[in-house]
Amino acid sequence: MKQLEEQMNEEPHSPETEFWNKGFEVSSVSRIDLVEAGFSQDVVALLTDEQMERIAAKMGEYYTDQGYWGHLEIAVENTVGISPVRSED
Repeated sequence: MKQLEEQMNEEPHSPETEFWNKGFEVSSVSRIDLVEAGFSQDVVALLTDEQMERIAAKMGEYYTDQGYWGHLEIAVENTVGISPVRSED
């Protein structure tokens, strides 16, 4: 596996390519997550897949609005040891 420094010297990918738009799963929610969060197993068992998908979508909205970018920065710093470039306004 190439070191990050070696990769940085290579030709960058075009911003229009699939490379930049490829998604990587961050999280998911399951019925057992709801039970572990304190919801009744009997009630959770009645939730449809469509309702679970709506719950997951809402969780995605909340996470993006409240912490995603900060957590992303921390994850990158802790995983590959680089910090974002701050623009000087």
